[in-house]
Amino acid sequence: MVERFVDIEKVGGSIPPRITRRWQAGQLVERNIDVVDAGGSLPAIVYDFRRWQAGSPSPRTKSMQKTILSIETSCDETSIALIRTHKTDTGISVDVLAHIVHSQANLHAEFGGVFPALAKREHGLNLVPVMLKVIAESKEKENELFKTQIEASIETKEKIQKVLEREPDLYEHIVQHLLGVSGEGIDVIAITQGPGLEPALWVGINFAHALKVLWPHVEVIPVNHMEGHLVSALFENNVIKTPNFPMTTLLVSGGHTEIIHMDSWGSYTIVGKTRDDAVGEAYDKTARLLGLSYPGGPEIGRLAERARVEQIPSPVELPRPMIGTPDLDFSFSGLKTAVLYAVRDNEFSEDEKAGLPANRLTAQAEWQAGLAREFEEAVADVLTTKLFKALVESGAQSCAFGGGVMASKYLREKLAEKVAEAGSNIDIYMPAHNLTGDNALMIALALGVRLHHTPEHITSTDSIRAIGNLKL
Repeated sequence: MVERFVDIEKVGGSIPPRITRRWQAGQLVERNIDVVDAGGSLPAIVYDFRRWQAGSPSPRTKSMQKTILSIETSCDETSIALIRTHKTDTGISVDVLAHIVHSQANLHAEFGGVFPALAKREHGLNLVPVMLKVIAESKEKENELFKTQIEASIETKEKIQKVLEREPDLYEHIVQHLLGVSGEGIDVIAITQGPGLEPALWVGINFAHALKVLWPHVEVIPVNHMEGHLVSALFENNVIKTPNFPMTTLLVSGGHTEIIHMDSWGSYTIVGKTRDDAVGEAYDKTARLLGLSYPGGPEIGRLAERARVEQIPSPVELPRPMIGTPDLDFSFSGLKTAVLYAVRDNEFSEDEKAGLPANRLTAQAEWQAGLAREFEEAVADVLTTKLFKALVESGAQSCAFGGGVMASKYLREKLAEKVAEAGSNIDIYMPAHNLTGDNALMIALALGVRLHHTPEHITSTDSIRAIGNLKL
């Protein structure tokens, strides 16, 4: 049975302005909604009987199954994921149809960090190849996806070219490989809006807008990158679990160090943050000072673990900035500076190194490992102390972690120990190792939470702008 509204007076003001605008512009509105001419200036709405029968809920209902394509280009990973979600009694069930991450880390290694212009260029070159891999991978699990071929009009090509006027390589790749691909089966595109490097963010956003031109039925929704990191901690065994609230979350990455309090889904209060360098940034800068490769976190962790196993002591005592302050804020610039002074005091020229005996070179390597250990333990001391204070003050029943720094085995162990110390009844949520770094799956998961738990908080717009310092 199809629900059809052909009485304009009955529909009245319930038609959203964006539907009216798209109707008047001759655009298709939603995949699951058809628009018919009822003889007036406004459209009438016909619900698609393949999805909704009479009395069924709206497209953003909490119980609706959704197929989400997500795009992540906030830094130096080009990533696209495709998932299908459905709300259950225990959380949100997720079928991961495809997930591809292409890292640019090797290209940025010579700079000791991410070079924004290079990241932007590489995203433009990589998005379509990554998308083609997602299409191929998803077809292995769901052969109805991307099945129908379409014929793109000249007008469609011109619109895509206008959207991608600053991304000519991306436009050429789309024309060559995606113009005939139908987005049938995809309900919504989740795109990272920020925070991140704005030049990199813009490439992903423009790609999403170009896909919207190609697939007019698909809605494009912006997603906060940090919300993706947060939700990724709750994803386990193909389910986004519903935690016991209130929940305290520690997000630690290359650009952020934040403690966030949550009373419910979509309710975020930042109760502590870094006043200067993020902890991931401190890792990378320390690695550069020690002559280690980018990204610095894994290299620091490797050396620090060696020092602990071999019981190599630290050559210096590094500070624990702000560890005793009454607030929940952080500061890591002083820690980085202390590493700089320690390295300078122990520095040898290449000629001096060439003249050192083998045992002295071994001692130099041990000095480096000892300093890496001291640095990692200083970071852990500060993070665990502030987290403990946050958990006690908030009365949290759950604690979650997210961000690239959570790839550290040592930090994961120390933080888990501190949560247990704060309360044996506090549930702990940590992301899988493959979800600690930037990835599109976490962006899809974050939108899945909003679609099923807080659809009223979703912001949809035809023009999404990159926001490098976007807050939760």
